[in-house]
Amino acid sequence: QMIELHHTIKVGDFRVHANTLMHLTSYFAKHDRFHQALDILLDAHRSGASVQSYQFRSNCSTLLRKSMSLPGGLRICLRIVDNLAKIGVLLNVRLCNIIILNAIEAGDVKTARDVYRSLLENGVKPKVLICRGPL
Repeated sequence: QMIELHHTIKVGDFRVHANTLMHLTSYFAKHDRFHQALDILLDAHRSGASVQSYQFRSNCSTLLRKSMSLPGGLRICLRIVDNLAKIGVLLNVRLCNIIILNAIEAGDVKTARDVYRSLLENGVKPKVLICRGPL
């Protein structure tokens, strides 16, 4: 039913409230329909969803983590981060921690270290960093 709802929204000639799109994003992200979730998140932004809202950031977090289940997950994650930055999403500690975790899971310690250093250089200090091995 959710897939049909999304299809109807895409082909229909009517306006859907950004909050409805945010709920759809959440549903698709949690049910392994990554590309549809990302598409709907961007539609929500175009429909006026605030990129600073809890719901928007929560969906971003879910999508960034879910990207690791895809082939080339870290590359996809970093591309999402680039696109989110272009629409005004500011990377907070939570989003950066997800990026660091994704990089470590992908075996890319350099990227994890670079993101962590960027946090520190921008005056953002994570409360806790749990890591096995040196960064």
